[in-house]
Amino acid sequence: MSQHDEHEAEAGAAGESERTPDRTPDRTVRASGTVPASVDAVWHAISDLEGLPEVLRNVSRVERLEGEGFAAGVRWREYMAVGGRSYGEEMWVVSAEAPRRAVVGSQSGGVDFVSTFSFTGDGGSTELAIETAAFVDGASTSQRLTWRALGPLMMRDTRRALEGDIADISAWVTREAESAESSGEGSDLAEDGDDPAAPGADS
Repeated sequence: MSQHDEHEAEAGAAGESERTPDRTPDRTVRASGTVPASVDAVWHAISDLEGLPEVLRNVSRVERLEGEGFAAGVRWREYMAVGGRSYGEEMWVVSAEAPRRAVVGSQSGGVDFVSTFSFTGDGGSTELAIETAAFVDGASTSQRLTWRALGPLMMRDTRRALEGDIADISAWVTREAESAESSGEGSDLAEDGDDPAAPGADS
């Protein structure tokens, strides 16, 4: 099981990756954990959009809307099942620096969400950190009032979801490695950093 650390911060306390000259997030949450696989394998687990339902338990389906692979400008709709309800959320790649960093955007209720994925590691393990920042500078007055009331709860739920995602990724790469070993192919997920199928592998 991954070991997590997390924090919730008010405006002005976001990580450097989310600071811009003219935008400061209202709230930020973060989760991190050690995944027992190479950086390339963990990148592949996250960037293979069509494969996400096999990796993340709450994702039931992914519909690609624009672009190919996993690069800036790619858009998709992710269908999730949470608390017995199913809903779709449109997301897009803001930037991708395979296999070390990716930034993904989404919007809900007038609030912009920006999630930064950071991958660090050597050999058979990867430290995966995910930081999600909420920006309300583009929201209407009524949307801001709703966010003031519900934002703290939403971000706590987001933090828990990030922790769950890291645990799911860790479990998936472990299953894949065990399957490869049992079939006599070796633990390519843990050791091979040259997966030609991984998006961005040529960059």
